Amino acid sequence: MPEVEGMAETLSEQTVIVAKVNPTTKEPTQKKTKGWLILADNRGIAQQLAQKLHSVGEVCTLVFAGEKYQQLTPEEFTINPNNPSEFEQVIETVAAKSQSLYGVVQCWTIEAGVAQAINSQELENLSKLGCGTTLSLVQALVKAKLSIVPRLWLATAGAQAVPSNHPLIPGVAQSSVWGMGKVISLEHPEFNCTRIDLDPEETRESQADALFNEIWSEDKEDQVAWRGEDRYVARLGKIVVNQTQQADATTHQPLSFRSGASYLITGGMGGLGLLVASWMVSKGAKHLVLLGRRSPDDATRNKITQLEMAGAEVVVEKADVSDWESMRGVWQRIDSSNRPLAGVIHSAGMLSDGVLQNQSWSSFEEVMAPKVQGAWHLHQLSQNQSLDFFVLFSSVASLLGSPGQGNYSAANGFLDGLAHYRRAMGLPGLSINWGVWSESGIAARLASQYQNRMKTSGMGSISPTEGLQVLEQLLQTHTIQVGVLPADWSVLAKQWSLENQSSLLWEFLQQETTPKNPDEQILDKWKAAPTTERQEILRSYIQSLVAKSMGINSSEISTDANLIELGMDSLMSMEVVNQLSRDLNFIIYPREFYERPKIRSLTQYLSAELNNNDVTHQSSSKSIEIFETKSISEPPPLASNSERLPGIIFILSSPRSGSTLLRVMLAGHSSVFSPPELHLLPFNTMKERQEQLNASYLGEGLQKALMEIQNLDATASQTLIQDMESQNLSIQQVYRMLQENIAPRLLVDKSPSYGMNRTVLERAEAIFANSKYIYLVRHPYSVIESFVRMRMQKLLGFGNEDPYQIAEQVWVKSNQNILDFLTGLESERYHQIHYEKLVKEPEKVLSQLCDFLNIDFQPELLQPYQGDRMTEGVHQTSLSINDPNFLQHNTIDQNLADKWKTIQLPHSLGEEAQHIANQLNYELPHTNKQEYSVTAVTEQVIRSEKFIEFRGNQICLCSWGAANAPVVLCIHGLLDQGLVWQEVALPLVAKGYRVVAPDLFGHGRSSHLEMVTSYNLLTFLAQIDRVIQELSDQPLLLVGHSMGAMLATAIASVLPEKIKRLILVELPLPAEENKQESRVNQLTTCLEYMNSTPQHPTFPDVATAASRLRQATPSLSEEFSYILAQRITKPEQAGVCWSWDAILRTRSVLSFNNFYGDRSQCLQMLKSLEVPTTLIYGDNSKLNRPEDLQLQQITMTQAKQVFLSGGHNLHIDAASYLASLILTSESTFS
Repeated sequence: MPEVEGMAETLSEQTVIVAKVNPTTKEPTQKKTKGWLILADNRGIAQQLAQKLHSVGEVCTLVFAGEKYQQLTPEEFTINPNNPSEFEQVIETVAAKSQSLYGVVQCWTIEAGVAQAINSQELENLSKLGCGTTLSLVQALVKAKLSIVPRLWLATAGAQAVPSNHPLIPGVAQSSVWGMGKVISLEHPEFNCTRIDLDPEETRESQADALFNEIWSEDKEDQVAWRGEDRYVARLGKIVVNQTQQADATTHQPLSFRSGASYLITGGMGGLGLLVASWMVSKGAKHLVLLGRRSPDDATRNKITQLEMAGAEVVVEKADVSDWESMRGVWQRIDSSNRPLAGVIHSAGMLSDGVLQNQSWSSFEEVMAPKVQGAWHLHQLSQNQSLDFFVLFSSVASLLGSPGQGNYSAANGFLDGLAHYRRAMGLPGLSINWGVWSESGIAARLASQYQNRMKTSGMGSISPTEGLQVLEQLLQTHTIQVGVLPADWSVLAKQWSLENQSSLLWEFLQQETTPKNPDEQILDKWKAAPTTERQEILRSYIQSLVAKSMGINSSEISTDANLIELGMDSLMSMEVVNQLSRDLNFIIYPREFYERPKIRSLTQYLSAELNNNDVTHQSSSKSIEIFETKSISEPPPLASNSERLPGIIFILSSPRSGSTLLRVMLAGHSSVFSPPELHLLPFNTMKERQEQLNASYLGEGLQKALMEIQNLDATASQTLIQDMESQNLSIQQVYRMLQENIAPRLLVDKSPSYGMNRTVLERAEAIFANSKYIYLVRHPYSVIESFVRMRMQKLLGFGNEDPYQIAEQVWVKSNQNILDFLTGLESERYHQIHYEKLVKEPEKVLSQLCDFLNIDFQPELLQPYQGDRMTEGVHQTSLSINDPNFLQHNTIDQNLADKWKTIQLPHSLGEEAQHIANQLNYELPHTNKQEYSVTAVTEQVIRSEKFIEFRGNQICLCSWGAANAPVVLCIHGLLDQGLVWQEVALPLVAKGYRVVAPDLFGHGRSSHLEMVTSYNLLTFLAQIDRVIQELSDQPLLLVGHSMGAMLATAIASVLPEKIKRLILVELPLPAEENKQESRVNQLTTCLEYMNSTPQHPTFPDVATAASRLRQATPSLSEEFSYILAQRITKPEQAGVCWSWDAILRTRSVLSFNNFYGDRSQCLQMLKSLEVPTTLIYGDNSKLNRPEDLQLQQITMTQAKQVFLSGGHNLHIDAASYLASLILTSESTFS
């Protein structure tokens, strides 16, 4: 587009033309066999193609659309087109069997044809078949990280317009694929993505021949159309059109619109729509219909009033152009107005930018709906009317592609195709590929600095005067599609990587000299250079990269100049950071740039990072303390519930624990609002927050939340936050505003950094009343490995400290703070989730979480990659606000659950980490035997054992903690031992308690009783009474598990003055009388045992016995199981066997001795309890009958009921939580 001067005489169109060329073919050779993956259409073109490839010795795999992933034959699969994970699965399978996956051919897109009478839903399905499956395919190829990157071909049929002898484009629905393909080429040049449009009128055999000839050729053209035997390629050419040369005589007269007709403008209440409306009124239009999804605001009403004052009748239609029924209603009202519709301008549209790898089909649907379905509705409703014009406002994005706008390019690609489709039908149709309008339109809403960056990329903006002048001239031509943009083509080609000879811009590049990018392969160049030259190579590269971003010459930037002071804004810096990360092949965080805003210091730093093998890691003993105490305010004093804000939901975890996945899952629930990290809690005011987060992108989570809540763009939301900062709002005020705006939904606050400081956690209780806390834990090996791989120590601002030590300290500090914090809360207010279970059994885990949150389970929770869940950055160049790895997946990856098993850290975990890992029930493999023995010694020092005498028998007591401390007495279950309580005991000891756990008679190291009939309720109660007499005179906390819970109930019933609080874990109830074993059978079993001494099985060694314990309780660690087994085994000739009394192996012994009493007696005992009681159950326990739980709840109305994540053996499965509950009960009832 020329400058505005002279535009009245000449219009310069920069539009797509076609050139007929011949492919460069190659003959089949005996080179190494290559592999091909073909997404096979149902017409048989792909199968024909495969046969031709087979004939030249190639290996082909055909993938058909089906209900689910299935391998039909060694070379045929089916996958579900709607399941992105199945694309990954089939590529992984094919790549594994083929040493060289050379090419991928997408033929499913051929099926996306269109019929004239197709409805909106059918068109949407065709779009998904074309663009949706291509998106999943590209994402899967990127994720596969194949050593040899395959080339990608996208096949369509009749989707592109070629010369007049081939006017029809029945494949108009496939046009979107071409727009999307241009973005694939820009974002992933490694795929050499080629679009091939086959002749729709040819046979499938001829189409397969053309497709084979194209992919078998050595030609590098990336946009090709076959019509019969002719091959066409796309070129962008310049055509100068003088007004005096127009064919239509009316073009010699100024344009005017009919005063008695109506004109429809979609997007009519947007900036561009209103601009066009005003221009049309100035050209004689008297009746306008402005259509938009929202009612006009005050500013829009003022502009409409101006139109009316100028003599126009303006009808405002609030309707969604993508909704068929709404549009039918609009059309009926226009038809009934007696002012015939004479013209349509379709300017509706929206943006939802993001690179393809971070996009979802829902973001495509959101952008494509107003463009694709909307335009199709306009076409269908108007095709029988006599229109003067039908103008589609498309974008240069579909002409040239635009990185980060795959969905937008696809949507506008359809508009381009529709214009040609209508003209082939004899209907008016014009698609204008606009560049950026300076004052109106979608792109104009971008920040001014973004427009400045576009200028440095070779693209200028279109002023309203220029744009309307061009529109006026185009309406007087027979043009079908034209691109309108001011461009410096040599700069544009260089910036957008379009410099190859097959480029659409070849006609321009013949006249321009585009030097090769000197910064290509910088890492290879750096590695190949002598050590003395490397830093200078890196400096030159960084300097040119910065200059390119800022749009100035490298010579204008001093290496010692502060780039921020020179005018580099946050978007420019993110562009540089992202490019540095790509070119240097490791993640670089914004703070690394902001802390070194000069080219010299940044060069020195990155040079050292590239040479990090030579960097000595310093001790990191003080690092965490520095981070922990950095600018954290003291919590405000705890106010009353009425003064605090209503409770919200907090997700607490250490960094790299998978909290993004859980956050995004919850974002799919209609009852909660789950935004990215808000980073609010550590601060008192917004000004304080701004000062601390200024040099990072961590503040973008709040900005993204405001964009979602108030439907704001990036600029408007940033302005809102700046207003909050200038007013210095308190953090409480910001939280209140969020809650009010999302009501009645619950707010979720997920910021892993909160766990790094206990003071920050306490602020949650000071600000909110009765919040609920989700505690997400993950195996330390996985967390540490991910932390180091993602260079998180740099994000947190550490120097050259050992990243593994930093990661371990962060994991320890976070989890210990959270555990300590939750200990002071009521148990019903927190809920623990293991990340490993979340990805393995998401439905089960999330159902339990919904129960905890008192919300209904919704299936959308299980689809974290579907819909808009605030996973992308605020700007196209922003880092992902969440875990950068989250968008590397398309579905929940169950394999991540066991990833820790394959990780080998460079050093073993320290004592603190091992202790917390045991509390969280994590095994720690790759720990050597010496460390095992050290742990065992430590354990022996912590625990003491002593024997007390009772009626000639010995009772062994396991004891932890100081002798004068308050006592917690723990009673184990059948076939268990006192030591089993150790993982519960250690946290209690740390809080100042003494824990005592006796071995019941016949168990552990206590005496075996001579007569089987001695194992009865009275004997065990007398034993426990003897233990209580040995302990303090003060009332104690009594804890019992399983059979021990029944014993504890009986003791509390007869000695209530001795028991301060009763905690019953997995309390059993006797079976109903009709389900009990008959007395005769019980008597028979007892006599058999008394007449023949029961024998234990023999194990070859203690380790084998320990593995048997782990079979019964899988969460039992290898180390602890060995200690337990060592204590309850005794040597024999062939190895070892259990040392507990074998007579206890049958429950008939205890049943015959009336151990429990009958069911009614047991319930009566529970009902009469006077001691405050907590009932605790495992949510995975197989021993809790629903009717028993209900009876206990009915009988013990004053007791608290709590469910923990785990099975029957909660003292192993959930030891730390059980300890927390014991402490909570003490603080609650003391």
